[in-house]
Amino acid sequence: MPNHIHMIAGSKEGGPGIAKFMHSLKGMIRKKLVGNTKLWQNRFDDLLLTSEKQFKIKLEYIHNNPVKSGLVEKPGDWPYSSHKEWKKQDQRSRVKFDFGFLD
Repeated sequence: MPNHIHMIAGSKEGGPGIAKFMHSLKGMIRKKLVGNTKLWQNRFDDLLLTSEKQFKIKLEYIHNNPVKSGLVEKPGDWPYSSHKEWKKQDQRSRVKFDFGFLD
């Protein structure tokens, strides 16, 4: 998306691990794109996914976001999307979901 990103990430550490990761990722992207100029908001929104069903709903939302915004006609047309790769994975049935660490 031109003004925001969506991603799904996991960490066995939970919140602190994701927060550290996001801080580092945002710093690396900012330095590469604009140097020391402010680029990001001082926060990020997170949501704990606890089931395969939730994961698939969020993944579909992410893939369809550029379509809903009128940027492309199909999810796979967005050049930065993982849509095509996920379709390949679905066909090979190699995607494994393990939410057991949440127990």
